[in-house]
Formats: sequence, structure tokens, C-alpha cells
Amino acid sequence: MCKSDHHETCKMEPDLDHFKGKTIPDHLKEAREKGAKASEQIHGVELSGSLHAGCDAAKETALYLSILYILAPKTLPLFAIGLCIWKTGRAAFLGWSRLNRLNQLIAQEHAEIQHSRENEQIELMEIYRAKGFEPPLLDQVVQVLMADENRLLTVMLEEELGLRLEEYEHPLKQGLGAFLGVTCAALPLLVASLFSPFIFFGLVFIFFLLSTTLSIIPQKRSFISFNTWSLSLAFLVLLTVYELKNLLNPLITRFMNP
Repeated sequence: MCKSDHHETCKMEPDLDHFKGKTIPDHLKEAREKGAKASEQIHGVELSGSLHAGCDAAKETALYLSILYILAPKTLPLFAIGLCIWKTGRAAFLGWSRLNRLNQLIAQEHAEIQHSRENEQIELMEIYRAKGFEPPLLDQVVQVLMADENRLLTVMLEEELGLRLEEYEHPLKQGLGAFLGVTCAALPLLVASLFSPFIFFGLVFIFFLLSTTLSIIPQKRSFISFNTWSLSLAFLVLLTVYELKNLLNPLITRFMNP
């Protein structure tokens, strides 16, 4: 790093090829967007982590079995088995796809550190200058980080790309969470379906309440608003299915028995 006698950092010329003609803040913004895309799930909106996978699976199981309970209750066991396999495999696949994209970003950032250290130093200075650091403290912080390649890689992944590596669980753990979510919801509902609709839908209500509550606790969001939204949407879906069944049953019966 280049400093004057008054500890003022000299301006380094950025590599235009590396930054693709963008200003450093615009480059950092683009990198953050890339990191956000890499960390999100594809082919769906399942949240990451075994807890979220389990809560999401339990909630969907309760809703799907409720719809089927209205339309064709005898098919509940077979559907529950198929749903368990699907949700488990899907959660694991989404987790693996997500980790694969993250690993590609890590490899790319590591290569940039090894071959474009000056550009990484410029980015690092811009990041910490935006945090309020000024020379000489800015120079000292950058020097310490640039001296350790592993620490520099972690900082660039977190500060430039906005990634939090400790938040990403193994895909098999996410698959296990989904498996437990489906199983814990399906088994009581299958037993309840043998007795009374009131018991069945009472359990559906409980599973929705528990799943939503557990999924929002780490996010510190409103318990009442999220549960109200989740339960209201589920009620609207089930009411719509029930009314459509009553409306279409005469037409189906007439079609089947002309």
C-alpha cells in the first residue's frame, strides 16, 4: 500500500478490465447482487436450513392432505408417502444446487485474490472507507487483511458478496429436516382422518401455527401477522376447494351417469 508522510492513502489506479468499466461502488453493488442470487434457492422458494425445510414441509403436508381429505380421503396414505419422498429429495437437491453455486463464487474470488491482489486491495479500501474508516486506521486494517489470504478470502466473501458461510447447512441435513417435517405432520393427520373432521382440521390448524411460529423465530418477525396471513391463506384455499367440489359434483355425476 502506498502512503505519504501524513498517512494519507495514495489513490491506486483500478484495472478497467477487472471492473469492466464500472466505478468501484457499482462493482461492489453488482457483486452483492451476484452473491444474493447464488445464495437463494432455485426452482422454488424453500428457505435454507433444516429447521426451515422441516417447517415448510410440515406446513405444505398439512395443506395438501387437507385438500385431499376434502376430495379423496382414501388416497391420503399413498399421497403422504409420495410427498415425503418428493419433499426430502427436493430439499436436498435445492441445498446441493445452492452450495454448488456458492463454491463456484468462492473459487472465483480465490482466483481473483491470487491473480489480482491490487484490485482486491482497492475493493477492500472502498468497502472499509464506506464503513467510516479513515487513514491511518484504514491503511492498518487493509494491511492486516491483505497479509492473510484466508482471512482476506473470508472478508471479501462476506463484505463484497454479502455471503454468510456459516448459515449454509449440508444438503443432506436439509433433506432430513424436510423428511421429519412431512413425517411429523402426516402421521397424526392420517390417524385423525380415521376419526373426525374436527380432529383432523384441528391438527391442521396446530401444524400451521407451530410451523409458522418456528420458522419466524430466528428472523424476529411478527408472530401475529405471519400466523394470521398463513392461516387465512390456508383457510381460503380449503374453502375454495370445498365450494368447487360441491359445485362440480353434480356435473361430474351427470357426466359419469348420462
